[in-house]
Amino acid sequence: MTLKRTSFLLIMMVWVASACSLLFPLDNAPAAESGALPVQLTTTPVQESGKDISPSPQPVEAALTPAVAGGGPDVGGGGEVYPQTPEMVVNAFLTAYQDNPVEMSSFLGAARLLSMPEGGVNALLGVTGKLEGFAIQSAAVNPDPPEALLEVGLAVDGSEMRRRFHLSFENGRWVIENIETIVP
Repeated sequence: MTLKRTSFLLIMMVWVASACSLLFPLDNAPAAESGALPVQLTTTPVQESGKDISPSPQPVEAALTPAVAGGGPDVGGGGEVYPQTPEMVVNAFLTAYQDNPVEMSSFLGAARLLSMPEGGVNALLGVTGKLEGFAIQSAAVNPDPPEALLEVGLAVDGSEMRRRFHLSFENGRWVIENIETIVP
């Protein structure tokens, strides 16, 4: 088995395990009674030689809320609506790395934009090379004060790596404040 295929299989196994834990919770308390917030896991399709090898790509409509339905502000002036959950923000940020790296900074908080490391957004993410896929492995969202931590598995140039995204709620939207490298 190649390293790429092994990485893809590992990420998909983690994704399936996370989805199963949402479908079959260990306790019987409804989320509203337990104070827990629902967590939405998202994945991005992985392309190899022009062939989609992911089990089910996420439609764009599921990741963005229409502006007429109370969605967020326009991102980059291209008519795209800002993502409404921490998971969607991280998904859009990593998708921008693949498709339009200039757009990545639109998902960062004001404090982070003022104290950007040398090398810009790519240095903050700590990734060089082709992003082959990613999966949100865990998410924790605190409503008061509004903050979120998301751990994400990345497949980059045949290597696996993990990042922890710190998000806060700023000016009515979720923004990325920091990205940590998780060392195994």
